[in-house]
Amino acid sequence: MPFRDQTNNHIIDELSWNQARNQQRNWETIQQIIGLRAQATVVQVPEHINNRWQFVFEVDSPGVYSGTGVLGDLDSLLHECAGIPMCATSNKILGLQPQLITAGANQNIWFKTINTSIGEY
Repeated sequence: MPFRDQTNNHIIDELSWNQARNQQRNWETIQQIIGLRAQATVVQVPEHINNRWQFVFEVDSPGVYSGTGVLGDLDSLLHECAGIPMCATSNKILGLQPQLITAGANQNIWFKTINTSIGEY
């Protein structure tokens, strides 16, 4: 120590290590939720942009995350995310909920369909 991890977190002590490790655990949880219905074939490394983590993934079955079968509808994916516990990653963010919230004023996870012809989200 000290060192920077792959997401450029500065690891200087046990607290910073645990916060970075919790970020990784949360990322793994999101990947597991995505994998409940389909195997992601391409997953971009998450990027921290505008104070949010973003990534793109593809699946080989367009519409797999839709409860209605409509391409671009992600209601099943959102339903499966709702209430999933997340690890605290920072003591600086007051009011951050310890679980995924998929709708409403406290929403903290979003999905957007980019290209449904190839199943990219």
